[in-house]
Amino acid sequence: MAFSKHLIKMNEASLHPPSLVSPEADDAEIPWVLLDHKAYVADRCNDTTAVSYSRCGKQIQVSFFAARPPRVSYLCVFSRCPADARKGDEEEIIPIEPQVIATDDNLVLLRIIVCPEETLFDGADLYIYRPAGDGGTVAQASRAPP
Repeated sequence: MAFSKHLIKMNEASLHPPSLVSPEADDAEIPWVLLDHKAYVADRCNDTTAVSYSRCGKQIQVSFFAARPPRVSYLCVFSRCPADARKGDEEEIIPIEPQVIATDDNLVLLRIIVCPEETLFDGADLYIYRPAGDGGTVAQASRAPP
C-alpha cells in the first residue's frame, strides 16, 4: 500500500524547538541525557552542528541541544536545496518530523525524509550523527547506505 506524501503532515509544534538555556546557567558536565525521539525542524546551529547530503543532493544540517535531566535534550534538523536549484532564498521543506531510530553512546541513527517520491517512505534516508566531543573532534553526519 502506497502512502501519499499529502496524507501525513508535520505537527506545527515541530517547527518551534524549546528555548535555549543560557550556558552560564549550568557549567557542570552532563553525564547522560534523555533524547526526544523526534527531531525539530529548525535552522539552529551550535558547536555540534554537522552537515551531510541526501541522495537527491539536498544539504542536511543536524545540531544537538543538551539539557540536564529531567529536561529532554533534542536535535534540530534543517534542509537546504543546492544553490543551483534554489529559487531565491527559499529553504527545502522537510515534510515530516525526522525520527531518532536508535542511539548508542554518542551516535544517533536518524531517519530523515527530504526526497518524497511516489511514496513517502521511499524518500527516507538514514543518517548516522555524531556530535563534536571534548577532544576537539568534528561533528559528523553521514548518510547510511541503502
